[in-house]
Amino acid sequence: MTLSARIIHGIMKLLGKLPLKVHYFFADLLCFILKDLVRYRREVVTANLSRSFPSMSYRELHLTIKDFYRHLAEIFAETIWFAGSGGNFDRINSNDMFTVTEMAGLNEALRNEKGVLVVMSHCGNWELTANIFNEKIFVEAGGHAFRPDDTYIVYKRVASKTWDQIFYENRISSLPDYAGQTESMDVLRVMLRNKGRQCVYVFPSDQAPYKQATGYPVGKFLNQETDAMLGGFAAAHKMGFSVAFMDFARAGRGRYRLGFELLTQDAALEDPIDTMKKYYDALERSIISDPANWLWTHKRWKTSRHHKDNRDE
Repeated sequence: MTLSARIIHGIMKLLGKLPLKVHYFFADLLCFILKDLVRYRREVVTANLSRSFPSMSYRELHLTIKDFYRHLAEIFAETIWFAGSGGNFDRINSNDMFTVTEMAGLNEALRNEKGVLVVMSHCGNWELTANIFNEKIFVEAGGHAFRPDDTYIVYKRVASKTWDQIFYENRISSLPDYAGQTESMDVLRVMLRNKGRQCVYVFPSDQAPYKQATGYPVGKFLNQETDAMLGGFAAAHKMGFSVAFMDFARAGRGRYRLGFELLTQDAALEDPIDTMKKYYDALERSIISDPANWLWTHKRWKTSRHHKDNRDE
């Protein structure tokens, strides 16, 4: 790590020793700062939500925006608190932060011995994903026991080297020996290297197409024509993996429910665009059930060839 990354992450680890309730107290203050003082991407959030939910009244829109910024502040708080784990996995389990409510979809996917792609999104607290796929949580849910060596968490490198190193280290604060974080540009190479043994690849798949990537039409997603990257879906098709959607739902402050839905048992047997569309259908249902749970600050439709503001009609 760079010196600046060591200093910042060291401060985060010190602050992380404070009880989670203390962090939530500061989260309430941070919510006010983000939403009302600095108005962090307020125009983007408002435009995204109003276009996605044109039938929302302005009061409903205001309440959803307020709930979103509260959730965003809680993500910051939980991420800093998590930095203080110091390799202690029981710390996150003792707070009952994650509950698995639906394992059937993932258990079905695991029947495919070639491998499993779990597609997720920027719902819940995605920064803690590496700590979800562990033996304790899934055995308690009656599901599959994951070994760290067989589980890969895919991420996109951020532009700042310092913050990329900070986030990389922070995601595994309770699992310091875990080496399965995989940059998205390397994931196919890792899949090919692991060919012949069943591994699970957890892939966030809701981003807008990168500048260097080809966008493929999803159709209407959240009331807007949407383009997306095939990414993990194309890789699963090539490798013959099963694909499952992970729903990362909120169940109250500091509580999340995890559910899995099987999208395809063998991605090689269908067009990856069709698998991708199944994912966006499942994601849309999840977002509609709790609109404030998704990350609305990103410009999801900035590259869409079909973007149209339906609220102005």
